[in-house]
Amino acid sequence: MLGKLTSKNRLTLPKKITNAIGPAEYFDIEVRNGQIVLTPVRIQRADAPRAKLAELDLGEEDVAEVVAEFRWAWQRGAFRPLESWDTAAELVRVLACPKFRLSPAEKEVLLADYLPYAAPAEVPARGPTVPPCRDPLDVAFLLLAVEGRADFLVTGDQHLLALAGRLPCPIVTAEAFLQTLPCAGKDERTAGGA
Repeated sequence: MLGKLTSKNRLTLPKKITNAIGPAEYFDIEVRNGQIVLTPVRIQRADAPRAKLAELDLGEEDVAEVVAEFRWAWQRGAFRPLESWDTAAELVRVLACPKFRLSPAEKEVLLADYLPYAAPAEVPARGPTVPPCRDPLDVAFLLLAVEGRADFLVTGDQHLLALAGRLPCPIVTAEAFLQTLPCAGKDERTAGGA
Protein backbone atom coordinates (compact mmCIF):
# COMPACT_ATOMS: atom_id res chain seq x y z
CA MET A 1 0.00 0.00 0.00
CA LEU A 2 1.05 3.51 -0.64
CA GLY A 3 1.03 6.36 1.89
CA LYS A 4 1.83 10.01 1.32
CA LEU A 5 3.84 12.30 3.58
CA THR A 6 2.17 15.73 3.68
CA SER A 7 3.95 19.09 3.62
CA LYS A 8 3.33 19.25 7.40
CA ASN A 9 5.29 16.02 7.90
CA ARG A 10 2.16 13.95 8.60
CA LEU A 11 1.45 10.46 7.32
CA THR A 12 -2.06 9.07 7.02
CA LEU A 13 -2.29 5.33 7.50
CA PRO A 14 -4.67 3.42 5.21
CA LYS A 15 -7.82 2.14 6.94
CA LYS A 16 -7.01 -1.42 5.90
CA ILE A 17 -3.80 -1.21 7.97
CA THR A 18 -5.36 0.45 11.05
CA ASN A 19 -8.26 -2.03 11.01
CA ALA A 20 -5.80 -4.93 10.92
CA ILE A 21 -3.91 -3.75 14.04
CA GLY A 22 -6.95 -2.70 16.07
CA PRO A 23 -7.40 0.53 18.00
CA ALA A 24 -4.09 2.32 18.65
CA GLU A 25 -3.53 5.97 19.45
CA TYR A 26 0.25 5.85 19.89
CA PHE A 27 3.04 4.15 17.99
CA ASP A 28 6.66 3.47 18.82
CA ILE A 29 8.58 4.66 15.76
CA GLU A 30 12.03 3.50 14.73
CA VAL A 31 14.14 3.16 11.63
CA ARG A 32 15.38 -0.35 10.83
CA ASN A 33 17.51 -1.05 7.79
CA GLY A 34 16.27 2.08 6.03
CA GLN A 35 12.60 1.32 6.79
CA ILE A 36 10.26 3.17 9.15
CA VAL A 37 8.71 0.70 11.58
CA LEU A 38 5.53 1.63 13.49
CA THR A 39 4.64 -0.55 16.49
CA PRO A 40 1.29 0.08 18.21
CA VAL A 41 1.68 0.99 21.88
CA ARG A 42 -1.16 0.31 24.29
CA ILE A 43 -1.17 2.82 27.14
CA GLN A 44 -2.89 2.02 30.41
CA ARG A 45 -3.28 5.61 31.58
CA ALA A 46 -4.44 4.72 35.10
CA ASP A 47 -1.24 2.73 35.67
CA ALA A 48 1.14 5.19 34.03
CA PRO A 49 1.95 7.29 37.13
CA ARG A 50 2.68 4.19 39.23
CA ALA A 51 4.90 2.78 36.52
CA LYS A 52 6.74 6.10 36.13
CA LEU A 53 7.42 6.41 39.88
CA ALA A 54 8.62 2.81 40.03
CA GLU A 55 10.86 3.42 36.98
CA LEU A 56 12.37 6.48 38.70
CA ASP A 57 12.73 4.54 41.99
CA LEU A 58 11.14 7.39 43.95
CA GLY A 59 9.99 6.90 47.51
CA GLU A 60 7.74 9.10 49.60
CA GLU A 61 10.66 10.81 51.37
CA ASP A 62 12.48 11.55 48.09
CA VAL A 63 9.44 13.18 46.57
CA ALA A 64 8.53 15.08 49.75
CA GLU A 65 12.01 16.61 50.01
CA VAL A 66 12.12 17.82 46.41
CA VAL A 67 8.54 19.10 46.59
CA ALA A 68 9.39 21.08 49.74
CA GLU A 69 12.38 22.70 48.01
CA PHE A 70 10.34 23.56 44.94
CA ARG A 71 7.46 24.90 47.05
CA TRP A 72 9.85 27.18 48.92
CA ALA A 73 11.26 28.53 45.65
CA TRP A 74 8.04 29.09 43.70
CA GLN A 75 6.21 30.66 46.62
CA ARG A 76 9.02 33.18 46.96
CA GLY A 77 8.96 34.01 43.27
CA ALA A 78 12.32 32.41 42.39
CA PHE A 79 10.56 30.86 39.39
CA ARG A 80 7.08 30.41 38.03
CA PRO A 81 6.02 26.94 36.89
CA LEU A 82 4.02 26.54 33.69
CA GLU A 83 0.87 24.47 33.54
CA SER A 84 -1.36 23.23 30.72
CA TRP A 85 -4.58 21.23 30.90
CA ASP A 86 -2.69 18.03 30.01
CA THR A 87 0.13 18.52 32.52
CA ALA A 88 -2.36 19.48 35.25
CA ALA A 89 -4.27 16.26 34.54
CA GLU A 90 -1.02 14.31 34.80
CA LEU A 91 -0.30 15.97 38.17
CA VAL A 92 -3.72 14.94 39.45
CA ARG A 93 -3.12 11.36 38.25
CA VAL A 94 0.30 11.21 39.92
CA LEU A 95 -1.05 12.54 43.22
CA ALA A 96 -3.61 9.73 43.14
CA CYS A 97 -0.81 7.15 43.09
CA PRO A 98 -1.18 4.80 46.09
CA LYS A 99 2.57 5.05 46.71
CA PHE A 100 2.02 8.56 48.14
CA ARG A 101 -0.84 7.47 50.41
CA LEU A 102 -2.45 10.89 50.13
CA SER A 103 -5.95 11.43 51.41
CA PRO A 104 -8.34 13.47 49.24
CA ALA A 105 -7.83 16.42 51.61
CA GLU A 106 -4.02 16.18 51.32
CA LYS A 107 -4.25 16.07 47.52
CA GLU A 108 -6.49 19.14 47.60
CA VAL A 109 -4.00 21.01 49.82
CA LEU A 110 -1.08 20.16 47.51
CA LEU A 111 -2.97 21.30 44.43
CA ALA A 112 -4.12 24.49 46.19
CA ASP A 113 -0.51 25.08 47.21
CA TYR A 114 0.77 24.74 43.64
CA LEU A 115 -1.79 25.76 41.03
CA PRO A 116 -2.16 29.42 42.10
CA TYR A 117 1.57 29.90 41.47
CA ALA A 118 1.56 28.22 38.05
CA ALA A 119 1.32 30.30 34.89
CA PRO A 120 -1.30 28.85 32.54
CA ALA A 121 -0.04 28.15 29.05
CA GLU A 122 -2.39 27.23 26.24
CA VAL A 123 -1.12 24.44 24.03
CA PRO A 124 -3.19 24.36 20.83
CA ALA A 125 -4.57 21.05 19.57
CA ARG A 126 -2.03 21.22 16.78
CA GLY A 127 0.87 22.04 19.04
CA PRO A 128 4.40 22.91 18.00
CA THR A 129 6.76 20.35 16.56
CA VAL A 130 8.67 18.57 19.31
CA PRO A 131 11.27 15.82 19.14
CA PRO A 132 9.90 12.28 19.17
CA CYS A 133 9.71 10.79 22.66
CA ARG A 134 9.55 7.12 23.62
CA ASP A 135 6.84 7.73 26.25
CA PRO A 136 3.68 9.27 24.75
CA LEU A 137 2.62 10.59 28.17
CA ASP A 138 5.70 12.83 28.19
CA VAL A 139 4.75 14.67 24.99
CA ALA A 140 2.48 17.06 26.96
CA PHE A 141 5.53 18.34 28.86
CA LEU A 142 7.54 18.85 25.66
CA LEU A 143 4.65 20.76 24.10
CA LEU A 144 4.24 22.90 27.22
CA ALA A 145 7.95 23.72 27.35
CA VAL A 146 8.01 24.85 23.71
CA GLU A 147 4.63 26.61 23.55
CA GLY A 148 5.09 28.24 26.98
CA ARG A 149 8.64 29.34 26.09
CA ALA A 150 10.01 27.73 29.23
CA ASP A 151 13.47 28.64 30.50
CA PHE A 152 13.93 25.02 31.67
CA LEU A 153 12.14 21.68 31.43
CA VAL A 154 12.66 20.11 34.86
CA THR A 155 12.28 16.34 35.08
CA GLY A 156 13.61 13.13 36.53
CA ASP A 157 12.27 11.19 33.57
CA GLN A 158 15.05 9.48 31.62
CA HIS A 159 13.09 9.61 28.34
CA LEU A 160 12.89 13.40 28.60
CA LEU A 161 16.45 13.87 29.88
CA ALA A 162 17.65 11.93 26.83
CA LEU A 163 16.23 14.74 24.66
CA ALA A 164 18.55 17.37 26.21
CA GLY A 165 19.75 19.80 23.56
CA ARG A 166 16.77 19.14 21.28
CA LEU A 167 14.43 21.80 22.72
CA PRO A 168 14.86 25.57 22.82
CA CYS A 169 15.32 25.26 26.61
CA PRO A 170 17.62 23.05 28.68
CA ILE A 171 16.16 19.78 30.03
CA VAL A 172 17.52 19.29 33.56
CA THR A 173 16.96 17.31 36.74
CA ALA A 174 15.23 18.90 39.74
CA GLU A 175 18.53 19.01 41.60
CA ALA A 176 20.31 20.78 38.73
CA PHE A 177 17.47 23.28 38.38
CA LEU A 178 17.40 24.09 42.10
CA GLN A 179 21.13 24.88 41.89
CA THR A 180 20.40 27.59 39.29
CA LEU A 181 18.13 29.51 41.66
CA PRO A 182 19.24 32.34 43.96
CA CYS A 183 20.27 31.00 47.37
CA ALA A 184 20.83 27.50 45.94
CA GLY A 185 21.36 24.96 48.65
CA LYS A 186 18.75 23.82 51.13
CA ASP A 187 20.39 25.29 54.25
CA GLU A 188 20.65 28.80 52.76
CA ARG A 189 17.02 28.77 51.60
CA THR A 190 15.74 27.46 54.92
CA ALA A 191 17.67 30.11 56.83
CA GLY A 192 16.11 32.85 54.73
CA GLY A 193 12.50 31.88 55.04
CA ALA A 194 9.75 29.83 56.58
